[in-house]
Amino acid sequence: MFNFDDTTLICGAGASVPSGFPTGEGLITDLKDLALHASGKKNAEKPRDIFVEFSKIFQSDFIQKKNIHTAFGCQNRSSEVLIYFVKELTNSSFTTIDSFLTKTNYLRNELKEGLQEIGKILIACIIDYYEKIPTYETKQDWIEHLLNTCLDTKANIERFFNRPPKIITFNYDNKLEFLLYHRLIQVGGCTHSEALFRIESLEIFHIYGSTGSISNIDRLHQSNVYNKSLNIKVINDERNNEEYKKAIMKETHRRISTSLHVYFLGFGFDKINCSLLFGGFSLNDLEPFFYSTDFKMTPEEIERRDEILPIKLHNFGETPGTIDCIKLIKNLRPPFHFDKQVVSRLRWGDSKKPKRIEPTYHSHQSSTSWMS
Repeated sequence: MFNFDDTTLICGAGASVPSGFPTGEGLITDLKDLALHASGKKNAEKPRDIFVEFSKIFQSDFIQKKNIHTAFGCQNRSSEVLIYFVKELTNSSFTTIDSFLTKTNYLRNELKEGLQEIGKILIACIIDYYEKIPTYETKQDWIEHLLNTCLDTKANIERFFNRPPKIITFNYDNKLEFLLYHRLIQVGGCTHSEALFRIESLEIFHIYGSTGSISNIDRLHQSNVYNKSLNIKVINDERNNEEYKKAIMKETHRRISTSLHVYFLGFGFDKINCSLLFGGFSLNDLEPFFYSTDFKMTPEEIERRDEILPIKLHNFGETPGTIDCIKLIKNLRPPFHFDKQVVSRLRWGDSKKPKRIEPTYHSHQSSTSWMS
């Protein structure tokens, strides 16, 4: 049984890919397919379904009143607005919608607000499409693996929620909360309200918002897509707001500084995202052991990553470039030994810098020597 006590999980886009969601670049590809469909050049099932949902939202009264098409300089049709947005995105050369919308600050207000509105709606439509697709366990689907190994019985569910991990995610989707809810109902024997209370107790921190909410997590697939878009925070909304930045740094500092082990799952170590994680405190005071996935990364990419990181990443003895989310989950809470006073100080927020005890090799781990 895994022990999640004093553990923080930090999820990047790669952590959602095994669950069927696209990366930032994947979203761009989906948008280009949407534009081709809107222009009559492609008629595949996925872009057609997403376009139908987008059109329905665009034609609603609360969007029509905003006259977004006027700011775009195009006709008041969902196809024209979509094509204009994708054209602007493609011409910008940015690899994610989030990055593209960051650069709307210099535009006039009507165009900036229109791009942000349409961008959020498109993100919500695409994620909603993927949420409705049944997914089956894959080799790297760490959420399914977590459910099947740590929350497979009522007793294990109790252990998990008695000392759960702290979770920080940069992703919009709520698949983890959705699956946890159903596991609590089906295996844990919880009522609807009990399951919601337990999920809320995890305090999963979606830094840029999410397309769902805990209150309707049981109806995630039936939720209004436009309402989902309202919960999304793109860079331009908040990342340039100093008060919001400080609030994020304070919260991430609380979670990371009270952990002994921090695990990055599918995290790309974007410079700005790293500043939100580590900008709120002195790195000299950090004592957790940090670990990260590096699946399909080349030795050169791993070396470049390690050179720019403000922290030192440790390894479980796995071959570099092969550590996927499941391998990381299997190695949660490695057999490190800490003085009880260290754990006590971390739990009670003692400002004294804790003494770290170096890891000891145990036979149930890989026969490869530990690397640090």
